[in-house]
Amino acid sequence: MIKKIIGFAPGVIVPMALNFMLTFLYARYLEPGEYGVFNIYLNTIQIVYALTLSLFQTAALRYYSIQNTYRNEREFVSTYFWGNIFITLAIVPVAITISFLLSFNWWIVTLSVGINGLYQFFCTLYRLKSSSLHYNIMRCISSIISLIILIWCANRIVPLTYFWPIAATYGSYAILVIYEVVANRKLINIQCFSFSLLKESVHYGLPLIGVTLLGNIIANSDQYFLMYYLGDEAVGNYALGYRLVDALIINMLTMILLVMTPELNKRHDTNGMSQSSVVLSKMIDSAFWIILPISFAVIVYADYIIKYIFPSYMAAAHIMRLVVFASIFHGISMFTCKGLELVRKSKYILLSLLVAAAANCIYNFVFIPIYGIDASAHSSLLAYILYNVLLMFYTKKYYKMNIDAKYIWRCSLAVISTIIVAIILMRVCPITNLLVLLGEIMICCVIYFSLSFALRLLRVFI
Repeated sequence: MIKKIIGFAPGVIVPMALNFMLTFLYARYLEPGEYGVFNIYLNTIQIVYALTLSLFQTAALRYYSIQNTYRNEREFVSTYFWGNIFITLAIVPVAITISFLLSFNWWIVTLSVGINGLYQFFCTLYRLKSSSLHYNIMRCISSIISLIILIWCANRIVPLTYFWPIAATYGSYAILVIYEVVANRKLINIQCFSFSLLKESVHYGLPLIGVTLLGNIIANSDQYFLMYYLGDEAVGNYALGYRLVDALIINMLTMILLVMTPELNKRHDTNGMSQSSVVLSKMIDSAFWIILPISFAVIVYADYIIKYIFPSYMAAAHIMRLVVFASIFHGISMFTCKGLELVRKSKYILLSLLVAAAANCIYNFVFIPIYGIDASAHSSLLAYILYNVLLMFYTKKYYKMNIDAKYIWRCSLAVISTIIVAIILMRVCPITNLLVLLGEIMICCVIYFSLSFALRLLRVFI
């Protein structure tokens, strides 16, 4: 696992660092209210994408390893490429109709969804081909281009509005999509479009549309309720705290999924449940190794992160401490759902998400007027705990999923020891600026890695 993770790591770590810089610039150039509107648009783009083009990404990941589903790579690429184009065109009349009912820039949403679909497909294609170099280049260059466009816009457009960060993000995707279309033009031919592959993909991916959509509802519906009850400034503070925690936890877990999901699918298809459960068990252990230290680091250092990096968003520190608990269970659910995906019982994932999303929305509707912004974080925690409980309940019926309790306890011991050191460091050397903060975090990282080595926690990456 470690070799594959290292191979794909630049494609996750570099964009994550650059996206953190982008988040810093968003918070610097946009007022909290404008940042809130920007996040509403980003969430809407993701929801529309989940409703439409996401089925091609999930299906492509599943069917590339099943050779009898398509005849050759040209057919595979052509089918998914043109499928993305056709569905995007089908969104246009729907968006025009909705624009008469809701005052929203649906042209931005539709264009961004289409560009994102093609960009994600080419990224997925390189993952499936184990071409880590091409994948890393695409991911890194897109983040670099976004950064350049945003800085250029910020220096010429004052005040910066929500539109320009969206243009920076999806504009960079568009540039790379154009390049990939030219580079892969021999593989893209409408005459190679396969209706049988499309039919199989829709049959497999359609239930997962609901999964992706409901996942977005749990993650982002809070912000729509906050916008309705408390206004765009509350959304801005909540969104910043939520995105910072997500950047630290979910992006790191995505690196594990990015590398190991194709391997997990392949192992299950070729060797069966017994072998795939071993791979999934290692993936779950590695998730805990990542989740636990980052979560407690957020709790300890949230005030200082906001104070020295995002001083205009002081309310976000409190949000970070609250949403980190939801992110723990969110991260775990990214792995506990895999057993049902492997045995093609995605309807139970959909059912679990439906119950969790309903609980999330009802809690927000009832309690935001009473408890304010805190209720949004509480609702996410409730939803993800409920989601995991239901996933484990249904998975036990169809798939053997092993969770190593001893490994989790050893991880917890390493984390608790590191936290004690962090608290002692903060008392001996109070954090008075960003350099001191970064220095103490680096010391704690070294200690955690040392304890992980001593307690043999790193074996799951071998």
